[in-house]
Amino acid sequence: MLNFLLLLTIVFSSHAQKEKPLSITKSKFSDVKVYAQPSTSSPLIMSLEKDEPVDFHRKSIANGGHWSIVNLAGRPGYVLTNELYNEVQPQFSGKVKKSKLKSEVVANLKNLD
Repeated sequence: MLNFLLLLTIVFSSHAQKEKPLSITKSKFSDVKVYAQPSTSSPLIMSLEKDEPVDFHRKSIANGGHWSIVNLAGRPGYVLTNELYNEVQPQFSGKVKKSKLKSEVVANLKNLD
């Protein structure tokens, strides 16, 4: 019985689809600098090209919260937050019938009253 449950777990986990991220964080400009610490006087780790994706971790509270912590190849770095942007990813994976969509919109409008 245990072997059967193990087999089911393997089968279902192999068919599980990864969820798309809601957005991807990218650099706004060419030559966006990634620093070792949240300071422009700290060592430079690397520079990013325009629209280069980064693994955004979180905003830093250091130096007035103007820095974001990113991961690059498993290594943390700091980027000025105003040099990053989020590109929203489409989330629809199938077709939506117009009649269903219309009825949902009408229902949502009625709920606003």
